[in-house]
Formats: sequence, structure tokens, C-alpha cells
Amino acid sequence: MSATEDATPQSRMPTDPVPAAALATLALAVLTGAVIGATFALVSAPRTQPLFEARLPWTADAPSAAEWPREARPGESAALQTIGTRLTLVVRAPRAPVARELAAGIAGRREAGVSALAGARAQARARWISRQRSEPLPDLSPAAERASQLLAAAQRDRDLAAFLPAPYAGAAARAPEPPANVRSRLEAIANASTDAEVTMLARALQSAATEEASWFAAGVPSPQASAAVRGATWRAWQLARADSLGAMAARLTAQETPLQRSLAVSASAPLLARLDASSPSAYDELVLAAEPSPLPVAVPLPDAWLRLLGMGALLGAIGAGLAASLGMLLRTTGPRPLLAFTPVRDPGAQGPWLHLVAGPNATAVARATLELAAHALARGERVLVVDGGAKLALHERFGREARWGLMECLLADMPVLGLVQYGGRPGFYLLAHGNSARGEGWASLGQRLDDAKPHFGRIVLALDSSAPRAIGDALLGRPLEGWWAEAVDRLPKAAVELTARLGIAFSAMDLDAIDEVQLELLGARVEALRGHQPASVPAATVVMPTAEPRRIAALPPQGVVLDCDLQVQQRLRFLAWMRRVQSENRPATV
Repeated sequence: MSATEDATPQSRMPTDPVPAAALATLALAVLTGAVIGATFALVSAPRTQPLFEARLPWTADAPSAAEWPREARPGESAALQTIGTRLTLVVRAPRAPVARELAAGIAGRREAGVSALAGARAQARARWISRQRSEPLPDLSPAAERASQLLAAAQRDRDLAAFLPAPYAGAAARAPEPPANVRSRLEAIANASTDAEVTMLARALQSAATEEASWFAAGVPSPQASAAVRGATWRAWQLARADSLGAMAARLTAQETPLQRSLAVSASAPLLARLDASSPSAYDELVLAAEPSPLPVAVPLPDAWLRLLGMGALLGAIGAGLAASLGMLLRTTGPRPLLAFTPVRDPGAQGPWLHLVAGPNATAVARATLELAAHALARGERVLVVDGGAKLALHERFGREARWGLMECLLADMPVLGLVQYGGRPGFYLLAHGNSARGEGWASLGQRLDDAKPHFGRIVLALDSSAPRAIGDALLGRPLEGWWAEAVDRLPKAAVELTARLGIAFSAMDLDAIDEVQLELLGARVEALRGHQPASVPAATVVMPTAEPRRIAALPPQGVVLDCDLQVQQRLRFLAWMRRVQSENRPATV
């Protein structure tokens, strides 16, 4: 069976045990996948899972919802724990900066008395609701209606000042001097109180309340003042502004009837809750003016991180292991079932006339060509070695000349026999690679080898392991043998890829008999094989008839001996072609 027949995917051997290199590759892939999976889990940690916590010393009860600086999000929590003998507030969040800010915000709002302020505001709102009347009031005059709004704003200020809790319930203080923007808003209220449009006064009151809240949120009388001082100053301002608004209302109803003045007071009660809803939240400016608490240290949660990184590493390892296993499975059972084994052949067997040789390096290929040539020479056959690899340089290794060779035969249509050179021992010839700078015309390779076939018992075509697919196409249909210049049980990757390109199965070759590229070793190898092989009649030997027998002196084997008319004709054609080329290239003479 030839090498092309062995290359079919019908013949397979049982799968070999998994080698140690494959196990090492699988282990490395699993380890790499675990590292990548853990890194990915670290980078893309979910924002709903608590991974960090910040701790603060705490007293009293757990923080209420009002003491949170904002509404709690998924993965955020604040709880009390007893660590050692101390009560500690533990704030957890998915990110370390968030945990630190939440802990500082809760501590700051606890120090600012947010819960007490929320309770005080609830008491004030309950009082305002209790003052509302269910029966309808008679119609108010425009002045009385505007006065009712001023009275409602004044009453709101007095009630908020009265319910102000600790730590802001300090000693009495003087009302502060307002900045220019606050004074302008107060003047806008005075102007709107005389306007016939009632809505103008409502908008002026709301705008003034907003400016005052911003003023006190910056810290009055100073940002460094204590909560008691700031609370006393705020209370003094609220009472002073209430007196000012009450005086405006009195001036508006001075010309009204006693009934209208009474109706203005009664109509102000239902307006209190509505006015408070449209104004800035009561007491918020006092909380915002408080000194921010220092940010505590946030530390990672070991259990959460172990679960997260462990799950990421596990998934990464499983994915990488499956991918590596699938890759090895595809390499062994995918597109390479044709080389699940190495065909075993005898290089000395009288099989096909054409032999292909490739190997891991140029030296191994040269040794393999000598081994194949030795078996044919031992039988008395002529051997032609064709250098088909641009990197092999067999002419240098055999001590021959760098003549034109195979490339010129393929590209310039030169005769093969005209470029063959003596290989250094009888019956051994070489066709060098030639100049491949102009390209590679592999399509005519089979025809050129067919031309040389009648004159040689064995033709050895030496190839690089990177030989192109076109060589296999050019040799299609010709019986041949393929050899890999290496003694292996299983062909390496380079041989597998070469087989896939050429469609030729390669057999491993033992090169122990020729350990160096030397023609002396070739001669010794031929002598060693000659006693074990029957001699054959040289191919294409023509016996010329003679009139009388004559003794002819033997000539030393220094050139190519041609012994048929066809060879002589090809040599003459080559010489004529060379003469024509030289004449065309000779410069014209005047």
C-alpha cells in the first residue's frame, strides 16, 4: 500500500493514553482559568452584595430611617453589634467608599439630633391640623386674605421655634443680621403684601423661606458654632421674622372691619399645613450646618470575598478546563484521524519509484535521503535526489556545485537531465534546488519527475516541512512513499500538518545507520546492504551492437553517464538553448 492510500481516514488505531504534556497543559489551563475567573469576579462584583463594612462606637438605640443620609439601597445596612464589651454600629455596603460615607452620615445625623427634630416637626404639624375648621368662612376682603397668609407664615415660625429640641435649645440670643439676598426677599414680601394678586404674596413667602434655609445651612452665626448657639440664633431669627410678618398683617387690616380682622386670623389656621408643605423642610438647615463626622475605615468582609472569589475561580477553572479538553479532543479526533498512527514501512523494499522525504530539520532530511539512496544503490539502481526545499541546500551538504536546478526546470522549462550533477559516487545524482527568487511553478513538478523516471531506479524528493499544497496536487495519482526523517512512534505536529496539506502519509525512519551527512558513510552503508539484497538489472540499459569486440578502457566516474538516444537528445537541446541565450545577451558590435 502506498503513502497516498495510507493517508485515507479509514485506518485508525486505539487512542493513546493521555501524555504527561497534555495533563500539564490541562492543569495550566485550569490554573489560568481560575486566576482569570477570580479577577473577573473582583472587577465585576455585584453592587447588591455587601462586601465592605465600617464600624463606629455607638450608644443608645439603633439608627432610625430618619437618621440615614438617604434612602437605603440594596446591599446597604446599618445594625448594632456587641464587639467585646462595646456597642458598635456596623454599616455594610457593596463598595468601601459608600460604607464610609454612610457610616459618617448616620453618625453626623445622630449628633445633629435628627430624630428629635423629626419628632418636633411632627408635633408642630399635629397642632396645625388641630386648628383647622371644618365649617366654611365668609368671604374675605383682598386685604384680609393677604393678611391671613402673613399670619400663617408668622405662626409657623413661632411654632417651629417653640418646638425646637435639644441639642439646639440653647440660651436666648439676638437675631442675626441677614445678608443682602435675604433682605431683598423680605422686601419682596412687603411689596407683594400690597399687590392685589394674592398668589404673588404666596410665591414671595416661599422664595424668602428658601433663601433663609440656605443662609442658615452655611452656619449662623459661624460654621464652628456649637449646636446650642446655632439653635438659639435660629430661634431668635424665627421669632423676629414672625413679629415682622405679624406687623405687616396688622397694617393690612388696620382699615378693615373687626369681622374681617377676625376672619383673617381664622383663615390663617388652614393655611399652616399647606404653607409648611411648600416651604423647605423644617430644621433641615440646622442639620446641614452641623460639622461632618470623620470618615471611618472600611474593611472587606472575608466571608463575602471568599464566596465571590471562590465562585469566580471555580467557574473560570471549569470553563478553561472544558475549553482545553475540547481543544485536545479536536486535535486528536478532529481533522487528523488520518494520522492516528505512524505507518510502518521498509525503506529497502522495492516499492514505488518516487520517495518523498521531510523532517524536523535540514540535517535529518539529508541523512534520510542518503539512507533511501543506499538501499537502491545496493541493488545496483541509479538514484536521483531532487532538492525541493529552499532551505535544505543539499548541494552544500553533499559537496556539490550551486548550479541551476529544479526551479529552472519548473519555471524556464530546462531539461532535467541537463541540470543533473554527479552526486559523488557511482549511481548517485543530485538535482539542486536552483534559484526560487522568481517564484515556484509546482504545477509541472510531476511531469518533470516523469521525464527523469526512465533513467533512475529511485527518485528521492526532499522537502521542507512547510512544503505547499501545490506539491501534493502536482503528484496526484503517482505511487510514492512518504518518509519523516525521525524515529518516532507518533508523528509530530509538523508532520501532521504536512500530511494534511499534501494528502500523503509519512512513515518514521530510523537514521542510526547514517549519523552524519557524509558520502563516505553512504558508501559504507551501501556495502553493508549489498550482501543482504539481490541485485537488479539497471533500468533503461541499452546494449549497442558492435562489429568486433574491442577492449575499452574504463573511465573514472566523474560525470553523468547517459546511455540512450533520448538522453543525448535532451543534452543537445539544452546546449542549443544555452547557445541561443548567450547570443541574445551578447551586446551588439558596431
